Parts: sequence; structure tokens; C-alpha cells
Amino acid sequence: MWYWLAEPFLYVSFAIACGYILLNLVPAAYRPVSYISYRVTFAASIGIGVLSFFPILRIVSFFAEDIGWGLTFKQVILQFTEGRVYMLSLVVSIMLAILSVIHGRTSNKLVLKSMMYCLAFLIVAQGWSSHVAAWYGSWGIIAQTLHILAVSLWVGPLLLSAWYARQKDNWSAFLSWYHPMAILCMLVIASSGFFLAIGITPEYVNAWKLSYGQALLIKHILLIPLALFAIINGFWVKRKLQKDNQFQPQIWARAESIILVVIFSVTGFMNQQPAPHDVSDTLNESPASPLYLWFTGGELDKASDLIISFHTESIVTLIAASVTLTAAIVCVKRRKAGMSTIWSLISALIIYYALMLAIV
Repeated sequence: MWYWLAEPFLYVSFAIACGYILLNLVPAAYRPVSYISYRVTFAASIGIGVLSFFPILRIVSFFAEDIGWGLTFKQVILQFTEGRVYMLSLVVSIMLAILSVIHGRTSNKLVLKSMMYCLAFLIVAQGWSSHVAAWYGSWGIIAQTLHILAVSLWVGPLLLSAWYARQKDNWSAFLSWYHPMAILCMLVIASSGFFLAIGITPEYVNAWKLSYGQALLIKHILLIPLALFAIINGFWVKRKLQKDNQFQPQIWARAESIILVVIFSVTGFMNQQPAPHDVSDTLNESPASPLYLWFTGGELDKASDLIISFHTESIVTLIAASVTLTAAIVCVKRRKAGMSTIWSLISALIIYYALMLAIV
């Protein structure tokens, strides 16, 4: 079960590597970070190579009891698609790490382009070895690859600008190209995410009986506070920078990045759960979600389908969620980024509670 802990850090590693390359490709006047140490990308590159191994380790652990660890590892690496793709990814991630050191010392544009090609291969490799690729072939590879690429393009520059920038210089110029790109990435993520959700979880509400479905629901609810901060950083921050010379945009970018990391964590947990292509069949092989059982008092009806039916209690709870979301917006106007983040996450928690109350 602990294998999922590696996945959020894997997403962050992809994002950091992508952010480093992208911010170094744009002119200095259009990035808020004057200098990014190559050590950051070196660590991210090694992280991709190391953290990509955990799904392989999970496969090996699953079969090791039958024929032993050594033989199982050899067969997975040599005969499984995931194993062969991982070995290629490991080599390319080492190449990316070496190139990042060279670029950090020379600032050579050709080296930077080589880094871009290496990262592109690693992203495609992740899509190629994904669960959805195994089920849907080329369309699954395309959807997963586009999903990872869009997330990396969106999150990478944001993370580095939020936590690496020491001043607000060039922030308006940065938003002039980053904001349109982020909107495009969000559209790609929504489209590819819809394809992945429909393909893997055709019984969306019924899948809430399972840990995968619960994590997917929580992930989708967390998109509400994420959308709030995306709007804040895309529109509100841009206006404040034009009117207030003392305004600090980094703290709002940090708030958005925190929510993104939370979503990464939920996604990592979700991807390690059995995919509910058929909820009844999955329940015969895997236990129901502890969260779901908590709401039902431990009762589980495998045969009946879940239905959302709002009643007084769930409607009142949704109203409470809207109040907390309003509180988050009020905190934005008062420039309290920390409180705004907390209230938005509380709102997401209450929305989740309301939906779970509404199922029958």
C-alpha cells in the first residue's frame, strides 16, 4: 500500500524538470526567477529514475511469492512492457541529470534542447507504461501522455516561480505567457482526465464504494479550490500588480502549488488501487473503501447501484460549503493567502461530506 507515496514526488519531479527547461527557454525578461540552480533539475531527474521504479517493485512483490524475488525481477524487467520501458526511462533520466549539470555550467542552448527531448521521452514512457495504456492501447497512451505533459507544463513553472523567486520582478511579463498556457493546459487536463475517468471508471457514482472511486471523487472536489486559486493567480494577481507596487504575488502562487501537491498525493493513492472497470467484480476481489463503510455504518450492498438524492441534511451541508468558500474569497480580498487556502480546503471537505450524505 505504501507504494503510492512515491507517485506524488514523481509528478513533482516531472514538473520541476519541465519548469526548469521552460523557464530557461523563455527570455530572462519574461521569467520571475533570475537563476535556477542545475542541482534542482539534477535531483528531479534522478527522482524520475528512482521513483519510476516503485510500480515495477509493486509488480515484482505481487509475483515474488511464487518463484522468488530474483527470478521474478528478471522476468519483469526483461519480459514485461513496464519493465522494459522502465530500463529505457532509467537510462534517459540519467542522461537528463548529466545534461542538467552541463547546462548549469555552460548555459548551452543545444544542451537545453537535448534536455527537452529527454524529458519528452520520459513523459511518453510514463504514458506508455500506464494502466490505461494496457486497456486502451494507443488512445490510452495518448491520453495519459497529454495528461502528464499538461500537468508538468502547468505546475513546473508555477512551483519554481513560487518557491524559487526572491522578488516580484518580471512577474507581470511572466503571467503574460504563463496564464494563457495554463488555461490551455487546464483544458487538455480536463479533456484527457474525462477520457481516463470514463474509460477506467464507467460507473462513476457506484465506484464510490471502492477506494479508487473515493480518491477520484476527492480529487475532483479538490479541483474547486484549485480553480479558485488559478483564477486568483491568473486575473486578480495581474490586476494587483498593475495597481500596487508593494503586492507580493509569490504567496498566492505558493497557495496554488500546495493544493496541486495535495491533488498529486490523492492521485498517487488512487493509481495504486484496483481500477473499477466493473464495480461488482472489483468488490469480489478487493475490499470496499473504509471511508464508504464509515458513512454506511459498515454496511455494503454489492448488488445495488448508488444514487445521489439530495435531502435537507445534504443541502444544508452544501450551503455550509458555499459559506466557507465565500470566506476563502473574503480572505483573498484581505490578502490572507494562508487563511484563504485553509478555508478553500475546508469547503472541499464539506462538499465531500455533503455528497456522501446524499448517496442512497
